[in-house]
Amino acid sequence: MEKDQAVNSSTITIKTSTEPEAPGSVRQDAATKRWNAAQAATPEQIAIITGCDEALAQKIAQSRHAPRKDGKSRRGKPALLFPFFTRSTGGKLTQTGVEFITKGQHHQDVMGAQEVKINAHNQEATTDALRADPAKKIGKSSRVQIVTAGHLSALAVHEAIPGADILIAATPRVPYHLIRSWQDAGKKQIWLEGFSSAEMTEIVTRMVDVGWHGSVRGHAAITTADRMEATGNKDGEAEVTDKNSEQKVTDDREKTVTDKTSTSPDLIPVDLRSIRTSAWDILIAMGADALREHLTTAKVVLEPKGMHIANQDSDDSSDSTSADAEQDGDNGEDTATTVKPPRPKSSRPAGAPSAATRLLGAFRKTGKTRTDRDLYFHDMAAATEYLNKCLEDGQNHHLNGEVAITGLGKTYAIQVLMLGDSKTPYIIVAPTNDLAQEIYSGLKEMQAKGIGANRSIALHKPRNEENCQRFSLVKILQNASRGPFAQACMMSDLENSVPGDCPHAATCQYLAQLKRTAEADIVVATHAAAGADSSLLNQRLPGGDDDEDEDGGGKSIQRKIVIDEYTAAFSRINISPEDVRQSILALSHYLDEPWMRKRSKGALGDLFTEEKFRAAHDTYERFSTVLNALNVDIAHWADPRKSQTMRKIFMSGAWADFVKVYPELPDFLTLMDGSSLAERPVLKGDPDKWIIPHQWLSSLFQALKDDMVWIYKGALVIGKEGGLWQNFMKHGGYFMDATMSLAHRQIIERFQNKTGGDGKVHTVAMHQPDLHILQILDGVQHGKTALMSHCIVSEVRRLLREWTRLIHGDRGFTGYGHGKVAGIIHKFLHDILVMAFLSDLDEESLGMNLNKISDALAIKRLAPGGDAWKDAMMALGIPLDPKLAREQWNLTVEDVMMLGHWGKDDRGHNRWKDALALFGWGAPLDPPEEYEIGYNIYRVIMKRHGVELAPWDGSVITGPQKFETNGGESMLVTHFPMPTLPDARAFVLDQINGQIAQAIGRLRGVRRTTENPADVLLFMGDYPVAANDHDHMLPTVEYRTSLTSALARRATKEMAVLKESASRREEETSVPAITDAVNEDLHLAAEDPIGQRTVRKHRTTIRARASEQRVSFQAAARQMVDEIARFVPPPDLFPGAERHTWDRLCDRAKWTRMYVGTGPWADAVLSLMGEIADAYFDRCYQSTG
Repeated sequence: MEKDQAVNSSTITIKTSTEPEAPGSVRQDAATKRWNAAQAATPEQIAIITGCDEALAQKIAQSRHAPRKDGKSRRGKPALLFPFFTRSTGGKLTQTGVEFITKGQHHQDVMGAQEVKINAHNQEATTDALRADPAKKIGKSSRVQIVTAGHLSALAVHEAIPGADILIAATPRVPYHLIRSWQDAGKKQIWLEGFSSAEMTEIVTRMVDVGWHGSVRGHAAITTADRMEATGNKDGEAEVTDKNSEQKVTDDREKTVTDKTSTSPDLIPVDLRSIRTSAWDILIAMGADALREHLTTAKVVLEPKGMHIANQDSDDSSDSTSADAEQDGDNGEDTATTVKPPRPKSSRPAGAPSAATRLLGAFRKTGKTRTDRDLYFHDMAAATEYLNKCLEDGQNHHLNGEVAITGLGKTYAIQVLMLGDSKTPYIIVAPTNDLAQEIYSGLKEMQAKGIGANRSIALHKPRNEENCQRFSLVKILQNASRGPFAQACMMSDLENSVPGDCPHAATCQYLAQLKRTAEADIVVATHAAAGADSSLLNQRLPGGDDDEDEDGGGKSIQRKIVIDEYTAAFSRINISPEDVRQSILALSHYLDEPWMRKRSKGALGDLFTEEKFRAAHDTYERFSTVLNALNVDIAHWADPRKSQTMRKIFMSGAWADFVKVYPELPDFLTLMDGSSLAERPVLKGDPDKWIIPHQWLSSLFQALKDDMVWIYKGALVIGKEGGLWQNFMKHGGYFMDATMSLAHRQIIERFQNKTGGDGKVHTVAMHQPDLHILQILDGVQHGKTALMSHCIVSEVRRLLREWTRLIHGDRGFTGYGHGKVAGIIHKFLHDILVMAFLSDLDEESLGMNLNKISDALAIKRLAPGGDAWKDAMMALGIPLDPKLAREQWNLTVEDVMMLGHWGKDDRGHNRWKDALALFGWGAPLDPPEEYEIGYNIYRVIMKRHGVELAPWDGSVITGPQKFETNGGESMLVTHFPMPTLPDARAFVLDQINGQIAQAIGRLRGVRRTTENPADVLLFMGDYPVAANDHDHMLPTVEYRTSLTSALARRATKEMAVLKESASRREEETSVPAITDAVNEDLHLAAEDPIGQRTVRKHRTTIRARASEQRVSFQAAARQMVDEIARFVPPPDLFPGAERHTWDRLCDRAKWTRMYVGTGPWADAVLSLMGEIADAYFDRCYQSTG
């Protein structure tokens, strides 16, 4: 309860302290001594002090929860003692306090430490527990966890519901590990008893933080005041008017004041306390049945986290987030915060439009004219000149962000700057070896033209079979995401690191290259190389020593870093229980004392002493114990079903022990890549017995301090800052990315270092009039749901139809031709098409690992050559021989090679710069849980840089949401799930739209002309690609509605009828039953529901067609769609197609007879045609009047 808070018009203003309860004594030793000196209480003593009958007192005295009789009096009264415990570091339970119960007492009275602190973090609150009676732990009570604010209430609840587990808490800070354990034990509800509304809110907040997905119920405790303070009353007498009486009381009389009390504004209650014994009082006065009714009628203060359904008529979807609501308490209760439950998925406003009408009305013009492009450049020369000025200005700033549209020439411009700056050494890094080679060649060509001829340039070549004689071993380590340091290479560039081990070091070409590279003025490398070999980040001056540190005593200087293309500002590591076990095995191997002694002597040299070695060995022994404790904790979550929602790990127990001991690990036994002995590979015996653990412990140490550690789906998720990004902030330089993320922008703009260096972001934007983008609103999201096993064949069929149409043309459209159509699709689809059309070619010519692709398909239960694969190819009409498949589908190898997939081919290459068209199939969305993890890491990282972001619980809006697009010129209604929180929504849109814009940028739109235009077709449903503030400088996106796909959406109802019929027993296949089931499954109860007559008609029609054609019901339903697609072209298919569509919908009976014929099948087609025509004409009327 906040200070001086006005509850409502009929209540008083309550004056209270900042804390809702007195903190209680912190004399833990005194409390322990008091408990040890007390004797077991007799039934008579329990009955007298608590006011219960002899039978209940006898039961309590004989239970394992029996109290003790205090040897002293408590405020002049005899008292009972109940213990409180805290789980300290290592998991040990320690008694830290006692609760006093005296006759007539209603408030909490605790002596001792209510909370234990370790490393400045609150570790555990004091608690006690009453375990359920095993014989009564059945039914619903076994799924309920009860939390009470005192022992008397706990005893009362245990008497009324003996099958429920009960926790007694001295404070509202319920330990996080207990909440997680309740969830693991299958608890579905938590009941709170005896807590004030403020305390209940704090408990609920902690449960949400941990990821509790059940409900929480409870009655807010009655609040009392010991006395009244009268302001402005000279007589010293205060008047209190109760709602039920007009009785006057004076200051020396104790009076209960509730939120329902009205009083003079001059009266202020002080010393507020909450009654903690309501449950006990009900049990004593009215019995167990009354107490059970009291508990079961408690108000819901938290509903399970779920999907939030947006209001279809609302322009701002963020308003759909559940809000806190105050409700008047009954019987003198405080108001409790209630989280509103989400609306059911099937809930729709009355009179909602049909699916077809909704599809055709997915977007509309707003009548606004966009102004966000007024400052864009029209001329390439002017834009390039401005870019050069931005780069020159960047020399005055420590960090620079260059947001220049793809194709403008920012890489070329930075090369000119580096060659012209004779005072500064640089390293420029690219995402791939091919791009690094391209940059190096460009620099050399400029030097040949006389630009920067005196600057030395070096290309860092990664290890390969030619420059590394132990490359086979290096490759094994790299495949395990480990560097070859200290196991396969003599490199050493970290002070006090364990020396490397390689017999070929003296003649190693790779190490010789590193020395030459270290002296070059400009180094060209990949992102990965810059992160792995820190020696590349410094220039060694003549006379410099290889063993100098990075400051070099003046003999080496830091390079400015130029990052070309995206690098992560933050990332994460996923650690499984098996990864932890590998680290434990590795450490147990290196704990061998002779090995550690030898290594210590080698590292310390003359500084070696027995004391230093013994201290190092003992530290690693303690570290081994901590690792094993972590392994036990993590192994508890090995089953992914236990952590379907994110669960934050807090620094307590074994995790606190880890944070304490990890910094004590000796530096002289640390590997050169910063890894400890627990992360050092063990390469002994047969290769299949090698231990190559992940490198994760330093990241865990930092992440625990930053609250960036979670358990999710059986894995430990560790958030971390990007390694290359950290070096960039330290060294300074340029970060160049056409779709720079929010995080990168915010960090650079807010950067300030100790020497006064700052950061600046420059944006260079240009119009792209010859890049045309169409988004096809076909009513299908083409997302990962469409890649499920039962949908994949139909999804591939749609993809093949559109892809081949773009290549070969259709009707009046001539097509773009072979090798001119690029495509960016989901990886699963890409793998299928590659194996179907290219698996007969060799991997070297393709540049692909076909075995890896085949393994990925096998994981999806579609292994090439298997029965499922053969069935799929037969259904798609693709021969099993790839060469024959290419001939039959009229595809070339180049056509297939022009396909790429999200996550790999959307950035960092120039393969599509000459393509005439690009199609995108499905937006690159991940599940909301993935974005929840990313957003939480993003929050922590941004807080370091002074940006406060609101927390997000992962909830999303799944209903229709309106987004302004194209600078406000259009309004798009999307049905993609979007975060309820605006900050999180911006984070997700920025990530996805940046990826889409990067893929489109591969066409180099700024370099297109009227003679060489490029077209982009986005098959992404109604995803807001052009959302305001998140379009990443894309040209205006035009929207086109596909009537063919609208019919496909309609046909899903018919298929749903058939599937429902097939899944039911014979006696359950009545038309009413199927109708109700389909409407419920498709959430059509209030939105265009299917009627019984429709069900009966389509079942009969499609069944006859299926019998005639000897195909499945689903195949027959799809044939209906194909029949209509033959004579109703999409309006944008070819010039004049819109007129064709209009004519054929107007005279649909004629065209149906012409293409389909007559009979029940034609009648069904005509029925669907009528629905589409109504929706189409309605939209035309609305747009034209």
